[in-house]
Amino acid sequence: MIIQCVKCSTKYRFDDNLMEGDGVWVRCSRCGHEFFQENTFARSLPAVDEEAVLKRFDEIRGEAREREAEELPFDDLPASGPEESIIREGSGGERPDAGERRGRGRKALRVLILAVLLVVLAGTGLWSYMRFGGLDMKDLRASVASIPYLDQLIPLEDPGVVKLSQIRVVNLRQRYVRHWILGDVLVVEGTAWNSTPFPVARVRVQARFFDGGGKELAREEAFAGNLLTDTELITFPDENLKRELARSQGSDVSNDRIEPRGEIPFMIVYSGDCAMVKRTTVHVSGVEKLLTPR
Repeated sequence: MIIQCVKCSTKYRFDDNLMEGDGVWVRCSRCGHEFFQENTFARSLPAVDEEAVLKRFDEIRGEAREREAEELPFDDLPASGPEESIIREGSGGERPDAGERRGRGRKALRVLILAVLLVVLAGTGLWSYMRFGGLDMKDLRASVASIPYLDQLIPLEDPGVVKLSQIRVVNLRQRYVRHWILGDVLVVEGTAWNSTPFPVARVRVQARFFDGGGKELAREEAFAGNLLTDTELITFPDENLKRELARSQGSDVSNDRIEPRGEIPFMIVYSGDCAMVKRTTVHVSGVEKLLTPR
């Protein structure tokens, strides 16, 4: 045990076996003071009435059974702090809060506005190029129609309607032939090209002839598929020339069915005053859509 001098407070380790009775007298080896050291082992604890303790325990337990549970109103509950989700990002099943949803909504709105602006700018640039750069919409439609199957996926025209602009005139040329009676005859030749996604028939072409001042001199029409040899052009009377070129079925090439992206040649003859002709224009003046494809 540890004892301490009551005068100088010096502590000593004292052998428990030397302690006797209620205590012993000891002398401090430092200051020489003598004091009585009580025997702490001799102290007896007060007696405990076990029956009284058990009886009191039973009373407390009985009171606890009889007491009814008290309901606390929600107003009395302490204010809770901000909730923290235990679901971490990437774990799956997370429900974003309102702030996060608003952030995503604003981001999606910005992306949508940017996409709309890009489409508007691209459309404006394309329109400007076509308007001022010399690109014709007819050329654009013809380019799309020339791509196999693209015109069927993205039709440029109503598939139930044939427009004259869909039959293009290509390989256009003109020449003079000396008729034995009429003198010089102006022969206009070319090819009609079907850019529609369906077969057509009865393609008719018209030529307009103008003088140097822009005045229209005459108009001549002919059905495609009718071709005359130079001998016929030189020897046939004017009415025979017109009759041969007016066959709607085509006398040399069938004009009954021109497949999509198909071609058919044509010829137009002008027997008037060819010396006055300074400019010639050619366009398709008639076409029919086949109702029942073969």
